[in-house]
Amino acid sequence: MTDFEHINLEGPDAQTVIQHTHEPMGAGRACTVEIVPGPRGLDHDRGNADVVITFDDGERRTATFMTIANLTRLIDEKNPASPHDAYVWATNLVVVKSLEPETVLETIRAMMRRGEISLVFGTPPEL
Repeated sequence: MTDFEHINLEGPDAQTVIQHTHEPMGAGRACTVEIVPGPRGLDHDRGNADVVITFDDGERRTATFMTIANLTRLIDEKNPASPHDAYVWATNLVVVKSLEPETVLETIRAMMRRGEISLVFGTPPEL
């Protein structure tokens, strides 16, 4: 099935969840999925996280996963005196109900089955 490895980065709430796959996650491609928490830590219900997929052939794809509650909070924090400023936009954004690792992984599996990974996930810039 799935194995999760929790690695503390900085502080008590900062963690990266790494999914090591032992079998292909759809479309015949094995990969590793990293869930990197946002600045408020990995809040499964009200947070956001960067998700990095690294395929066995070295290809990397990234997207930001955000919960509906976090999206609502971001819009609510916009300037209430300027309602036209109350929006959020982002490239490579996936809105989900939860950032539970299994929810993120099932979402990625569904995208892979539908051939959507290259449409939703971008390629990270070279460092």
